[in-house]
Amino acid sequence: MNARLEGIVDTLRCGVSAEQEADLVGVLSTGERCYVALAARRADLLPEAYWHPVEAWHRLDADWQRAVCRHNDWPESWVSTTRLEIAVNLHRLRIALDAAGVPASTLQGAEGIAERLQYLVEERDGLQLQLESRMPGGDAPARSARHR
Repeated sequence: MNARLEGIVDTLRCGVSAEQEADLVGVLSTGERCYVALAARRADLLPEAYWHPVEAWHRLDADWQRAVCRHNDWPESWVSTTRLEIAVNLHRLRIALDAAGVPASTLQGAEGIAERLQYLVEERDGLQLQLESRMPGGDAPARSARHR
């Protein structure tokens, strides 16, 4: 964030008159106002179009959300993931699945990853059945709770 917005947040947290408050936030853009209101814990200062804090939160990009988290001692894991971050994570998953020898999918994005993971689940279940059929007396080992 920039020093001007940080100064406004600090001033609002200390408390100011209604007139000073109007001077501070009246000149802000919609995004800046959402940021300042959330960082200062002043939902009453949110713009009309984003009157609900959740709507205001989603109006902010990830950098602004991180700054709000820092001001409020919230975990940064609450920050919304950008589309780029999602794409990077999906690419990493595809690389790992390729390296594991999991057949490729014709589906795109998360659906393709889900299909490939389903393949792994089915392979695991098939191997489990093979192991159970080879156990003497048909006694199958207890499956762990993780695989249920």
